[in-house]
Amino acid sequence: MVYKGRIVAERYREGYTAESRLGGWSMTKSLTNALVGITIHRHSHSSDNNALSLHKKGLLREWSEKGSPFNDITLDHLLRMASGLQWAEVYEGVSDATRMLFLEESAGTHAASKSAFEADPGEGYWYYSSGTTNILCRILREFYESLYLTQSHNKHNTPNALQFYWDFPRRELFSVIGMRSAVMETDPSGTFVGSSFCYAVARDWARFGLLFLQDGVWQREDGERLRVLPEGWVKYTTTPTKGSFRKYGAHWWLNTRTTVPEEDGGHDYVAKREREKNAKEERRSEKGKEAAPSWHRALPPDAYWASGFEDQFVVVVPSRDLVIVRLGMDRDQNALKHADLWGGIVQSFPPSS
Repeated sequence: MVYKGRIVAERYREGYTAESRLGGWSMTKSLTNALVGITIHRHSHSSDNNALSLHKKGLLREWSEKGSPFNDITLDHLLRMASGLQWAEVYEGVSDATRMLFLEESAGTHAASKSAFEADPGEGYWYYSSGTTNILCRILREFYESLYLTQSHNKHNTPNALQFYWDFPRRELFSVIGMRSAVMETDPSGTFVGSSFCYAVARDWARFGLLFLQDGVWQREDGERLRVLPEGWVKYTTTPTKGSFRKYGAHWWLNTRTTVPEEDGGHDYVAKREREKNAKEERRSEKGKEAAPSWHRALPPDAYWASGFEDQFVVVVPSRDLVIVRLGMDRDQNALKHADLWGGIVQSFPPSS
């Protein structure tokens, strides 16, 4: 736990220490958000025609060949899980997600090959998709390999374009903010699996949260303040995505959520799905089976977080100047009452002045 930039509490289960590097699973998606932001910040003014921007279209060659609506997908749509591409985020049997992660040569190419749309890009259809993140990773790879080929390789002291791409997370992010333990895995094609596979010690995950708490600016040990993310990137990231019921921004989860479809303006399918979910919870309550309280309800409305599927979290609470990291695994719903835990922790810190 980090308060006002300093570690104020730290505890590890038996067998684990501050040096234990643990996987973040889908917290890696929020890391991918930062890598996209850094790329835009550092290279948006490049003379290279491949320079990336949030609203650039024609992101992949095969999408350009297919035309609309594939060619209309932007980085903004992908970061917000609002491309409209059909996808099944299911982890039972062979699904889109499991095939991508464990059977395909290229995760990003597999996800980009989907031929059906639930809705046109940006039309209020939100669907959480690991495939979407890995499309972003493929786009980043193609960008950095192209950048290498258009610049002197001696300048970067790297032997080839693929190595230049592999080095970029450490060169542009990890080394800058001191995430020395962080390691990202690639798929068999050599592209980072930014949806799921990054490993780091808890303190380094906290550094990552602190970067966002500080609005994308990092203060080095010598006192120099470096802008790592573009100005306004954190605000963009924490702006609710249309169709998500205000619970999702750009690859980060938000605590501004609503259960009222009219307040969200999303696609009819998303509203129907949310109504069915709410009705199911109501039926459980009527039967005397109280639904487990969502831990996020104990947090202030401005909180946002990176989340792994086994209840790993990097929680950023700007109104408390607080970053909380949890890397434990919860497969038993009764293992930890998150609502009680987070509520007690956050309330013990005064609001920031």
